[in-house]
Amino acid sequence: MCALTDANRVADPTDTGPVGLRAIVPKGIDMNSHTIRHLILAAAAVLLFTAAAGAKSLKVSSNGFDDASCGSGANPPCASIGQAISNAANGDSILVGPGRYAGFTVDKPLKLWSSGGTGGAVISSEVILDSDGIVFGKGGKGFGVSPDSIGTAILVNGNGVTVRGNSISDCTRGIDAQGSDVTARDNSFDNCGTAIRIASSGAQVRGNRVGYAGSNGVLLADTSSGADVRENRMFGPSGIAIVIGGSGHLVRRNYVHGTPGGGFNSTGTPTDVHLLQNVVVSSSSPAYYMTAGSGWVLTGNAAFDTSAPGFYLSAGTPFTLLGNVAIGNSGQGFLISGGSDHVLEGNSAIDNQGDGILLGSIGAGVQVSGGNLYGNSSNCGLVNSSSSGVAADGVYWGAPSGPGLDPADDLCGNTAAIVVSDPASKAAAIKLPAVK
Repeated sequence: MCALTDANRVADPTDTGPVGLRAIVPKGIDMNSHTIRHLILAAAAVLLFTAAAGAKSLKVSSNGFDDASCGSGANPPCASIGQAISNAANGDSILVGPGRYAGFTVDKPLKLWSSGGTGGAVISSEVILDSDGIVFGKGGKGFGVSPDSIGTAILVNGNGVTVRGNSISDCTRGIDAQGSDVTARDNSFDNCGTAIRIASSGAQVRGNRVGYAGSNGVLLADTSSGADVRENRMFGPSGIAIVIGGSGHLVRRNYVHGTPGGGFNSTGTPTDVHLLQNVVVSSSSPAYYMTAGSGWVLTGNAAFDTSAPGFYLSAGTPFTLLGNVAIGNSGQGFLISGGSDHVLEGNSAIDNQGDGILLGSIGAGVQVSGGNLYGNSSNCGLVNSSSSGVAADGVYWGAPSGPGLDPADDLCGNTAAIVVSDPASKAAAIKLPAVK
């Protein structure tokens, strides 16, 4: 193998594109060979190590001193976070001591942490994250951000930004993510209008806690796509816990308790959204309220003790509901209005004060199979309020003989258009969501 000398390298060593890989490969060598692939990986690792080794850590203290050299090495800490940002280079870290600090803009890829534990360093006005690749806070070293109910606490304009482990309060919006591939994780929110707003693609919204929120816990705007919203816990937002617009979202294993406005609602015309294993308890409005859009799939979700129907679905396009549970709600377990070709498989509506499943103004092709429909106060397990035919197969109605009087639930409405086959002889197993 020939030596790696300057004479046999390609001229532009700064090119990082496919051609630029030859900057570390001798002329005449096959880049597809096993040896060369290892050479490229080794060289990339060296470059990453060198960049990391060159990064420095700057300090900020409430009793520090601002100048062009503060924060790093033997120099005294900076007094302001803004000065430390100005003094930092790409990839540097800024460690902020306890105290109260003014808001700032981060315009380069930096890591900012609080040395006094989460909330030890409190930011009193808006934080703007304006560069790609910023990390703001981490587990146990996040910031308190409290702009006194006016405006946004953290505005994210950069791509690939991480906002983690912060305590955010008294704001109109907690995190407003305009950039793509933003991660909002393990933050807590109290007394904000909307805790998290996502307006772009590829967001990860995970493990956040929302206390009081005047409007929404999470808002997926119409411009959003491909968000993964999971394992968030929301207690008492006065509006709606999670509002869903945009497309291609996966919303899973979230826990919502005590929301007057409901658990999950649609806005605009969302498409191809999957709600998976979420739980809503004690909502004053429907736990799941989807009134527009297409491609909705709801799998393994639960609604308990709401003062309304557990699931209220009225978009014109087919819904797919698989293994969802509605127990003890004041209205129907499932209310589906409009549309055709809906698939309801393995769902259970038990002990609701209204009907088990109410189908209103539906078109043809609706199928109800498996699951449990019994113990509902109206004694109506399945109500067909339309002129269209409905097929009900393999459902447990509360008695081995199928639908009828107590202890079973019966068919109601246009019963002549309901075809019941193979009623189950015993209750189907119910698998409740495993939310954290």
